[in-house]
Amino acid sequence: MAKSNDDHVFYAVLTPDSDNCSITFDEHLAALLDDVEDKGQQMAVCDALCNIGLAEHKMYVRDNNKFQKHDYKATKAMQKRAKKYLYSTKRWPIPG
Repeated sequence: MAKSNDDHVFYAVLTPDSDNCSITFDEHLAALLDDVEDKGQQMAVCDALCNIGLAEHKMYVRDNNKFQKHDYKATKAMQKRAKKYLYSTKRWPIPG
């Protein structure tokens, strides 16, 4: 799998488990990915959200593609959905 920047130069995407790759996301996506511990699965979910327009992805490359940082940010539509989910009474356990 390869991603490109605006200059149409392709970079191989490193796996997020690698020491040379990191993945970050904003608080809205972090709340939704709270139960997903595997970084590869987190990246797959974020990429899927990007494909349907609910998240944005930026990749930063350093040292001739020896280190990559993947930064995911929720779009306005996703932020609205995340807030609705986070503050939903269905999410919070009711003591019984």
